[in-house]
Amino acid sequence: TGGMRALLLASLPLAALCVTMGYRAARSRARLLSRSCALPASARVVVFDLDHSLARYNLPALYALVHECAASFLVREHSYDASLLRSYDHSWPSMKGLVFDCQTGDIVLLDELGVVARAIHGEHRVLDAGAIVARYGGPGCRWREADALCGGASRGDRYFAMSTGFDSGLSLLCARIVDLADARANAAGQTADYCIHDDVFAAMMSCFQQPAFAAETGGFFSALRAEPGKYLPPR
Repeated sequence: TGGMRALLLASLPLAALCVTMGYRAARSRARLLSRSCALPASARVVVFDLDHSLARYNLPALYALVHECAASFLVREHSYDASLLRSYDHSWPSMKGLVFDCQTGDIVLLDELGVVARAIHGEHRVLDAGAIVARYGGPGCRWREADALCGGASRGDRYFAMSTGFDSGLSLLCARIVDLADARANAAGQTADYCIHDDVFAAMMSCFQQPAFAAETGGFFSALRAEPGKYLPPR
């Protein structure tokens, strides 16, 4: 799996890379504007979003923590297979902009035109160009949910996008669930069901919902409290 990230990013147009990684430039631009813009005289309070503004995260540790918390929720609350609790694989290509396709079970990366440029099925199977064409159509054929996704809908009935540093850690979890679904379907001689988005979304919400901070539930906030230096390097 060490080369999966490179395989996902290899040969993508520059504009496509900007879709995935352009948040860095946008963040820098926002910081410059905040320094140069004069506040109105009536302003009494200035509010900052802590995440990735005042707070900087150790992303590998963050991805692993989110994966661990979500996997624990699925095993405990939805009776998913306990094999999901195994350690996070840091060679997995976690990144912003990956999309889980509930119809095919693939994790896809789209180019700037909404065409599937790279895809992984399960934890280890990287689809080649021929397999991508067979599943999603030839060159120039937009992914079927591209319009909804580009319109701002990060979650639909047949997909969900992992577009932040917090949900990007879920991509490996989704891949492992797909492998389990395929194994069950093959053993039963049936077609695999990849409609896991509601369960995965519930797992994510269990980590980040506001009451979890005070109640110390979900595992996420309690881990940050216990070892802040592990997840939030000092500036």
